[in-house]
Parts: sequence; C-alpha cells; structure tokens
Amino acid sequence: MLKRKLLWTALLGSLVCLCGCGTADLKMAYEPARSPVPLHAAKMPRIFIDRVEDKTPKLFPYPAGPTMLKFDPPPETFLQEALRTELGRLGIAVVQERGQADAVLHATLTMNGFIVNTSTARQSTLSVLLSLALPAGNAIWENTLVGMGTEKATFLTQSVLERAARRALESVMAQIGPAFETQGVVAKIFGTGQAAPGPAPASAPAVATAPTAPAVRSDIDEPPAIRAPRRDKACAVVIGIRRYQHGLPEADFADADAVLMRKYLVDVLGYQDANTATLLNEQATKSGFEKFFESWLPNRVESGADVFVYFSGHGAPNPKTRDAYLVPYDGDPTYLDKTGYPLKRLYAELGKLPAGKVTVVLDSCFSGAGGRSVLAKGARPLMIVSPNEDIPANLAVLSAAGADQISYAYQDKGHGLFTYFFLKGVKAQAGSGALNMKAVFDYAAPQVANIARREYNADQVPLWSGKP
Repeated sequence: MLKRKLLWTALLGSLVCLCGCGTADLKMAYEPARSPVPLHAAKMPRIFIDRVEDKTPKLFPYPAGPTMLKFDPPPETFLQEALRTELGRLGIAVVQERGQADAVLHATLTMNGFIVNTSTARQSTLSVLLSLALPAGNAIWENTLVGMGTEKATFLTQSVLERAARRALESVMAQIGPAFETQGVVAKIFGTGQAAPGPAPASAPAVATAPTAPAVRSDIDEPPAIRAPRRDKACAVVIGIRRYQHGLPEADFADADAVLMRKYLVDVLGYQDANTATLLNEQATKSGFEKFFESWLPNRVESGADVFVYFSGHGAPNPKTRDAYLVPYDGDPTYLDKTGYPLKRLYAELGKLPAGKVTVVLDSCFSGAGGRSVLAKGARPLMIVSPNEDIPANLAVLSAAGADQISYAYQDKGHGLFTYFFLKGVKAQAGSGALNMKAVFDYAAPQVANIARREYNADQVPLWSGKP
C-alpha cells in the first residue's frame, strides 16, 4: 500500500511538472453521446442565461502538492455553451436578451476533486448549482447537480483527467431534463409568478401526504397476482422520503417507491399489514426512525422471524468521522450527528433482534456527490464512506451504489434505478417458491450498472454485504 501511494505521488508530481510546474490546464467541451429527449410540456419557456460563475479553488489539492487548475476555455464559456446546447435538446429556446425571456438562469460551477479509486480508474467530480428566477426577480427553482466522470486508465495523465472531467460535465447535463420533469420546473415558470415554496416551519405539525404518482408507468407497477403463503411472523419497516424539511433536493420517486415496495411485500411476499410499517415523507422523522427501529421492531420480532428494511431517500457522509448516515425528513446535513440516523446505529439495533434473517435494502448513496445523497454546505465530496461496515452476522445489506458512487433515478421507468431492477427481479421469481434474495440481487446489480453507464455515463454498482 505504501509503495502504491508513493508511486501515485510520483506520477502526480510528474503530471504537475508536465502541466507547467504547478498548473493543470483542462480542455473542456460538451459533446453529448445520448439522443435528445425533449420535455413533455404544451408550451416551452424561453430562458436567458444571465451569468456563469466558477468557484473551483484556485489552488487545487493534488497529492503531489497545490496545483493551479485552469479550464480552456474558461468555465464562463464552456458551461454556458453546454447549457445552451442541453436546453436546446430539451426543446427550450435560449434567448439573447433578458426582456425576451420567461425565466432567467444563473449557474455556478465547482470542480470538487479527482479521485484515484482503483488501480485502473480515474474519477472527477463536478457540481453545478442552477437557479431560475422570473424576469422580475422572483426565485422559482434551485438545484445542485453533481456529476462523476470515470476514465479507465493505468496511468494518470493530462488527457485522462480531461476525459474524466468531460464525462462529469456530460453527467451533469444529462440530469437537467429529468430534474425539470420531476420537479415541475416548466409549470413553475408559467405558474403564479410566486417564489417556490420554502421548507415548512419547524413548529408546524407533521402531516403525512400521499406520494406523487410518477408521470410514467412501468412494467413493475402492477405486482403479479401470484401470492406467497402468509408469513405471520415476518416484519418490515419501509421508508420513502422524496421531500425534505430543510430545503434539500428532492429524492425523485422515493416515496412512491416505498409505497410500491410495501405492496409487493403484502400482496406478493406474504407479509401482513399489521407487521409492515410504512413511513413516508413527513412521517419519516428522526424520532420516527428511533420509534420503529428501536421500539416497534423489538416489541414485534419473534425468534427466528424474517425482518425486511427498505429505505429510499438521501444518505449523507459525516466529513469528520466518515460515517454514513440516513437522512430523515427533518435531517440537516450541517448537523448530521444530531439530526441524522447513523447506519452503524441501524445495523446495531437490527443485530439485537432475535430474527433468523434481516434483509436491508438501501436505495440511497453516501458519497455526498449528488443523486440520492447530500452534503453539508461548503463541504466537498472527497471522503470515501463505506455503507456496509460493522454488519452483524444475521444481516444482509443490499446497497444501491458503491461508497464513492451516485445512486440514480431511472427517469424512463419512474423509479429509483436500483429499486426498479430489484422489484423486477422479485416479480420474475413470483410463484417459484421462497424468494431467493441473492438471486434477485445478482439479477439487479449488472442491470443497474449497465443503465447507469448508458444513461448517465457514470458508475453505479450495487453492493451485497453480510449474510447470503
């Protein structure tokens, strides 16, 4: 390990010198490889790109030493052109004058880091904060899109870094259309002209609301008619959080996925309503996590029973401890140790149960780099957080993505990418006897990896940890 670190330090030092003794120039261009998918809207808005800002640190922390990172052309140019191209592919006209626009777009770019994550993979992370306002100045939408670009190469060279950075840019651009679709951005532009609603006041009572049905239907939305025998002792906790209290980005389809997961458990797998708890959005507070994981389950689970836990929503890394956390509805990444629910705590509580087998399915990620993960304001997604450490002997944990990866939504199917293929695997086994969870995972994992590479030009490789 020490020799490997010394080797990479030497290679990075050589790269810095090749780039001009402390300066790395990345030639940037946006060349989308996928086909354009226009938005579904009766009327398309006209958008004026107001300005583009670059907040990439001037001195970038390469292992070989501080390096001046420069883009060619500068971000103000290549990002504006990328936005112009992608908006056009969505069917949105980009106008030259503010007075002609229905909305004004402002973008801020930050190159967050380069990661040497395996012996043959070089990865860059790029985030773009997009905000839309009406011409009068009323803010109507804001979202931070984070893209990771991976380039397979044995050695770290200037061209490798450039290709990884370009892939990260393409990944960000690919998320704009799905974000506009799922968050109703066009409707907000042509709506009342009021600012987008902010988070509910802290003192407001939590009111459970029904999930928003996806705009598309998929082949898993109707469970099979075949039903497994009753499993009177089996217990499940199902959590789906799409909306968050403290202004966090939505986790697309998370609440609807949880509703569908419960339907499969009860209608297909034989779980009983009384033993299946479902927490959606405002119900899924930190105190709700504590109640159902630390009191409700221990009071119900009998010796040898099966337990199933499903979480769809945001995860987050703690930059200080590098621990992974589930983010409840009222969670705040800035105060994660007080408002989040640590995975270590979840695993420890589940490990105390007298259950014969506990299965945990996590459609979230913990890199802090976007997708179904969030990060404290000002922090950078450079830490590697493993979601599958300290797993008790009776647990099997199925995670949607690796420690440094993003968990994506499958926009074409209206589900989380991992949840879609997981339930597709469950549906395929219906009627064949006891569910083989490992077979379901072995089917879903390569499908997820393939779609993530094709649709997002990114790596998302699900992980299985613990008991088979």
